[in-house]
Amino acid sequence: MKMLDAADLFCGAGGMTEGARESGCVRVKVAVNHWRTAIATHQTNHPETRHICAEMEHVDPAGDQTLPDIDIIMAGVSCTHHSNAKGGSPVADQKRSTGRHVIDWARAKQPDWIVVENVREWRDWGPTRLKLDANGNRIWDRKHRQWAREADPDHKGEYFRAWIAALKRIGHHCLLYTSPSPRDSCATRMPASA
Repeated sequence: MKMLDAADLFCGAGGMTEGARESGCVRVKVAVNHWRTAIATHQTNHPETRHICAEMEHVDPAGDQTLPDIDIIMAGVSCTHHSNAKGGSPVADQKRSTGRHVIDWARAKQPDWIVVENVREWRDWGPTRLKLDANGNRIWDRKHRQWAREADPDHKGEYFRAWIAALKRIGHHCLLYTSPSPRDSCATRMPASA
């Protein structure tokens, strides 16, 4: 069986990398995460993988010629600003937009497969709006020191649908898998004719 090379974006401590390794047919060549502790743990568990400790916007998959060619992108994009576990209150659109980095990597690396794992609410990803109290006044978010925001119900799923459309424009077929757990997976496949 041919070994497939993968990139693990937002790799955390390496759960997705470990699952890939245990499959016996995937080796993770590069793992990226912004949190030093996660990268250190991942490096301990997967010393054969190249590790990059950086914010995704500081990694250039198109311009960095040292990044390997890959067959699979695996990504556990940020879920905390989509999940009901956080109370369902997004802080800012930017904190909810980590999925856009998957598009950048897909354009640059043209993998055959993309696997993204996230919470079900990610499918509702869309713009946010200012959160107002019962009198129509803006609400100050003391914790984040900004005006409180909430998902705009009139544009529910708008960004997610655009994200899927962008993958399709690159040539990927998109499938959503719903699991019995609160987390979903999205797998895309580059058609053989591409």
